[in-house]
Amino acid sequence: MVALDDLDYRIIKLLQEDPRMSSRRMTRRLGDDVSDRVVRYRIKRLLDKKVIILQANVNPQKIGYPVIADILIEVMPWKLSETCAKLAAMPPVAYVSAAYEGRHLSIEVNARTEGELMTFVQGTLPRLEGIVNARAMVVPHLIKDVALWEIPR
Repeated sequence: MVALDDLDYRIIKLLQEDPRMSSRRMTRRLGDDVSDRVVRYRIKRLLDKKVIILQANVNPQKIGYPVIADILIEVMPWKLSETCAKLAAMPPVAYVSAAYEGRHLSIEVNARTEGELMTFVQGTLPRLEGIVNARAMVVPHLIKDVALWEIPR
């Protein structure tokens, strides 16, 4: 675990606001008591410790994938790892997570149409060995994305 102080929280918040914000601009926003060098050091430390990850997140809706679905999947426990790996390798799958008890997965799928989503749920998933059940929920409106999560203090 990495201990964060108030300056770390403020830097992270600025990076969430604009990941391309320069350290010089951050310094101006953070106030006179913080130097550009300190901001650069803190960002490097947060990156090195894997507290933050700078990446380009694709907005699926803007590139022709307006249908988003969360799918809860029940699997045979002895097939969990294999099923996770197969799902993670599939292009429409954006996210895969497994429950601690080893029987349930949660995935997010992006599709061009509801028909494409249904083909995935009713055609692709049943062909994967180990899947017992799958329940899809179309996400009509994404309120808060994981990229916008703020660290609780």
